[in-house]
Amino acid sequence: MNMKEKSKTVALDLSAAVNKVLGETQGDKGGLLNLAKDGAIDISGFTRKSMSVWDLDFKLHNSPVSGCPDVVGLRAAEPTFAESVEIEVGRKAAWVYLLHAGTFMADKGPVGTLEFVYTDGSIQSVEILNDRNLTPFRYGGPASEAKRLTVSGTNPNPSSWIFVYAAPIKNPASDKAIKSLRLRAEGTHKDRPLWMVLAISLGDGENLLAKPESIELKVDATSPQGKIRRLHGTNLGPSLQMENLQDNTADLKALDIPLMRLSDVPWEQGGVRLVDVHHIFPLFHLDPKDPANYYFPQTDDYIAKCLSAGAKILYRLGTTIEHSKKKYFAFPPADYAKWSEICCNIIAHYNEGWDNGFHYNIEYWEIWNEANIGAPMWSGTWEDYIRLYITASKTIKSRFPKVKVGGPAVANLPLVKIEAFLEACQKENAPLDFFSWHSYSPNLETDLLPGPTTCRRLLDKYGFAKTELHLNEWHYPGIGSFSTAFNPAASAESKRLAEEDMNGPDAAAYTCAVLSGLQDTPVDMANFYTASGMAYFGIFDIYGGKKKCYYALSAFNRITKYPKRVKATAVDDKGNEFVKVLAGLNDHGSLAVLVSCNFTGKCKIKLDVEGMAAKDCAVSVIDAAHDLTPLSKPVVREGSNIILEKPEEGSVFLLEFK
Repeated sequence: MNMKEKSKTVALDLSAAVNKVLGETQGDKGGLLNLAKDGAIDISGFTRKSMSVWDLDFKLHNSPVSGCPDVVGLRAAEPTFAESVEIEVGRKAAWVYLLHAGTFMADKGPVGTLEFVYTDGSIQSVEILNDRNLTPFRYGGPASEAKRLTVSGTNPNPSSWIFVYAAPIKNPASDKAIKSLRLRAEGTHKDRPLWMVLAISLGDGENLLAKPESIELKVDATSPQGKIRRLHGTNLGPSLQMENLQDNTADLKALDIPLMRLSDVPWEQGGVRLVDVHHIFPLFHLDPKDPANYYFPQTDDYIAKCLSAGAKILYRLGTTIEHSKKKYFAFPPADYAKWSEICCNIIAHYNEGWDNGFHYNIEYWEIWNEANIGAPMWSGTWEDYIRLYITASKTIKSRFPKVKVGGPAVANLPLVKIEAFLEACQKENAPLDFFSWHSYSPNLETDLLPGPTTCRRLLDKYGFAKTELHLNEWHYPGIGSFSTAFNPAASAESKRLAEEDMNGPDAAAYTCAVLSGLQDTPVDMANFYTASGMAYFGIFDIYGGKKKCYYALSAFNRITKYPKRVKATAVDDKGNEFVKVLAGLNDHGSLAVLVSCNFTGKCKIKLDVEGMAAKDCAVSVIDAAHDLTPLSKPVVREGSNIILEKPEEGSVFLLEFK
């Protein structure tokens, strides 16, 4: 590819590059990757080979793409691969931007090299590392626009996702003209990433994806911005099975969780018959009107513990996700009307005292969970789920008009399926008091945070203007760690690293950034996954110790005690890409500021507070060395600015002014 005529790169439109690659790449059967309307990739044209090897031959795109990187192809295979591709350049360049679309694993270390072949005959190599210099999309932003794409079709791991990353690679000898670039991807075992498509763009001057060395934040305590909303709901609650060994009820109560969603409870509470419809009514052929056919005791105790932790309840009617090869309960009920009647009796037990029950007035009732992902949750079609929802929702609301019924609890935002669901609900006049969806995306600015606005637009389109928005599963996915967690071929060491990544300082910064960013969206509630001791997703370890995400939820809970929100922002757009800042006043006029640094790399944070006289400031920190604990040294000031020194890892600062 001759790039002599290509103009100087002044911006990166990576979204256009991704669309080109995914929309135009051709394989033996043609249209190997076709971007569907709902954002899913149809990979049914892949050829599955032994040893999890995929045949990923791509045609080379040899013409420059206006406004985006030039696309090249690369054959890749697991568990071992070593392929290279060379591109002619013929000019100087300070930076090479490498675009990668594929499934990353958490295994640290080199995943390839980029060789700079200069016109004077010399060669210099730059190592491409997993986890750090290949992951700028973790913090999103205009210069690093990304799109998460769910995978459908013949996929070895149907629950995995494809993410798009870009890496700025600095030319080690920018004074020399580059003859060619030689890209070599390497893999030695199954935990290496699956390289799918690559794109290269050249740039001069400053690194377009560079992280800032300093960020200026400004808080104006005289400029009200409404209320700080308590959006830190959770999935799951206190342990029932292990309560005599480690009872975490008090720790959860300290978080002031507004809403606990009861989904996947049996997964975390092994050996206990909880919540799921088939656990409460285990023999479907029996009479649903007979109380003797129901088993409530353990679910009664579990809900009582959740309520004792101070939270309200969202009860998911359905089944827990099944990660076993054989599925036992993840299929449509044999009789939708009968299943709906059973659900009504469960509601009657907890809200009307039926069968020696209670009068809890549980408001939210959700119908099933993630039916759109297929086998782990639902063996039927999407149309089957829509029919179940319409049947159950109308039955429930006719008997309990004051409760709120909702769904579809979709994974990601499959727009085609969502519109089909909403259209059917509108046509059948089915109630939809709340709309629920899930996101495990590392891309806040281009994916997770725009989600509520997308949902609001669709709901309004179909006449559901009063329907609440519930993002009721979300968690930091790490850098490939989510895929590693669900990859049976990943090594034990990779899974251990994934656990650390999904619950470390970066996860804490992400958690606070999400809760801060959601304040400016139309979402009504968000439920972190999970407030339990579950592997990968829990806020407690197996010994009952608190993980970093516990302290992140605690930091956010503390800022909600200063509910009168005031204006707080970074001085420039670049800072807003990297930091979320949330500030509020309490009834006594005291100020608190939550600063979430959702990126890696050391940085100086300068905080300027207007509208308040200089006061003592207590700073609590979450990073590798701190668990929402005070700084070990006095607060540094430069004039009116408070200086915060961010370490290498993601970090959270909570400032409380006395």
